[in-house]
Amino acid sequence: MDGERFDRFTRALGRTSSRRQALLTFTSTLAAGMLALAGVETAEAKHCRTAGKHCHHNAECCSGHCDHASHTCTCPHGTQVCGSACVKPCPHGQGRNPLTCACACPHGLTLCDGKCIDAHKDPTNCGKCGRVCPPGETCRNGACAANCPADKAACNGSCVGLSSDSNHCGSCGTVCPSGQKCVAGSCATGCPTGMTNCNGTCVNSSSDNGNCGACGHACPAGMACARGTCQTTCPAGTTNCGGSCVNLGTDPQHCGSCGTVCPSGTSCTSGSCQSTCPTGTSLCNGSCVNLTTDSQHCGGCGTVCPSGTACMNGSCQSTCSAGTTLCGGTCVNLTSDSNNCGGCGTVCPSGTACGAGICQPVCPTGTSICNGACVNRDTDTLNCGICGNACMSAAICMNGSCQCPPGTIGCNGSCVNNSTDNNCGSCGNACASGTTCVSGTCQVVCPAGTTNCSGFCANTNNDQGNCGACGNRCTNDNPSCCAGHCVDPVAMDPANCGYCGHVCASGVCCIGTCCNPGQVCSPVNGSYFCHAP
Repeated sequence: MDGERFDRFTRALGRTSSRRQALLTFTSTLAAGMLALAGVETAEAKHCRTAGKHCHHNAECCSGHCDHASHTCTCPHGTQVCGSACVKPCPHGQGRNPLTCACACPHGLTLCDGKCIDAHKDPTNCGKCGRVCPPGETCRNGACAANCPADKAACNGSCVGLSSDSNHCGSCGTVCPSGQKCVAGSCATGCPTGMTNCNGTCVNSSSDNGNCGACGHACPAGMACARGTCQTTCPAGTTNCGGSCVNLGTDPQHCGSCGTVCPSGTSCTSGSCQSTCPTGTSLCNGSCVNLTTDSQHCGGCGTVCPSGTACMNGSCQSTCSAGTTLCGGTCVNLTSDSNNCGGCGTVCPSGTACGAGICQPVCPTGTSICNGACVNRDTDTLNCGICGNACMSAAICMNGSCQCPPGTIGCNGSCVNNSTDNNCGSCGNACASGTTCVSGTCQVVCPAGTTNCSGFCANTNNDQGNCGACGNRCTNDNPSCCAGHCVDPVAMDPANCGYCGHVCASGVCCIGTCCNPGQVCSPVNGSYFCHAP
């Protein structure tokens, strides 16, 4: 018998009220000691009172501590109750399993250097403890990746635009062949602004009858392409003549009507062939010419400029002024001359005008020419703000700026719902197994019959720390949780006599024991017993 048990024994003898009771105490203690030596658990050890139970002496409590003021078993200083055991507090950030009383990190977190961390997004413990992401990178789904803005993607540690990067066109590592560039995520032959690549040929899809509005879209016989659509009626001010939209007021091949050709020596003015010329021009051999620029009639009809010179201000000169080019003996501006648009002899089709050296449709107010089509750069998702600026998937263009619709955010080139499990609250924030995204936060999903209490699944029917509701802890007066109510099952509760749910048929509970019908419970020599009235 060790010292502590001997002390208990002597105290028990001291409390006996008769020699008979002392002898019983001595005998039971001796028997308990013999059984303990034989490795058998005694009834006394098995039925010691747990924390919160009613007591009179330290020896009655499993913890060896009886609060004499409240007459309840308590845990030693520095420990706390878990079930019926006294345990040390868990480290900061860890929770306790109510079934095993073991300390552990909340679901979805990992214990690293004594701290609970989220290895899915912790840059100092990315994927596993101790894995630190390099500078400029962040942790996404347990892997280090470049910290890219919403309109960029991480490729080999760098942030690139998949819609325009020729080395990563549409996806990481997709390199465009030589001579091609990345346009809207696809490799294409580079064409001048306002032109479209159709099977390797640059065409103006706004007026090309074989590629009207899109490559391969040919206009049927009797129709003409105007502003990217096949039309039987041409834009205001023009007429469909043989598949071409022409201005009957000025076209000498269709003057006033289709097929009406002006005779030699006359010009088409206001829809009629006339021998008189518009202001600024003169009639020379039946043609209206500008004597200040026409190298065949420079300064006067019939004055031809020598080869290598041009007519400037009515005189033949060997060089053209800055910003102009010699074409057929005439100095012209290749960026704006519709008869020499971008190069000598390049004539813009009817319904278009030369701008920046390219034949372009004449766009309505509020629109601009982009890739051969008139678009509103305030709302066009393929040309948002500037030509060629394509918005990411599912985004909209508002006032020339790409924006994600309400309730979504930009992630890796797409607008996504930030309330989903893969992008919960922010891009790439994937909820761990056993959790789900609620209002942008990953939360624990508790099994049926339990409640999420600050990240811990508790059974509020029997959890002493969350009895009936999260945070409702049972006190020493009523230390046990039975059916969501704090009670003292070892006291005199006939509905929970001795343990939860134990109902006394007699309606009388006496210190954890149900009395027989007709008996009452009252103290005898300081202890409560069931006896006849």
